[in-house]
Amino acid sequence: MPVTPSNMALASAYYKDGQWGVALEEVKKVLRDHPQHPAALGLEALIYAQLREPALAAQRFALAEQSAPSDPDIAHNHGWFLCEQGLFPAAFQRFEVAVQQ
Repeated sequence: MPVTPSNMALASAYYKDGQWGVALEEVKKVLRDHPQHPAALGLEALIYAQLREPALAAQRFALAEQSAPSDPDIAHNHGWFLCEQGLFPAAFQRFEVAVQQ
């Protein structure tokens, strides 16, 4: 079953609007049918970061990077998250992955 673009588009729009709870609901709809969808996992990680759930965010970033190890957007966002956590050496590694792509 293909990913419904409208669910990803809605999730992204709600995220950009700061409506993280609604964004999470939409991204979970995608992940129900496509549990390894890299963009959905990456967006879910960003949402959990905004909801101040760092353990869940870290877990989702790890899954997103397993699904798409060379995706520069996921690597960049993961680096940003790691910087926010004060984990600078790990963040710089993620930024290096992003830049190499």
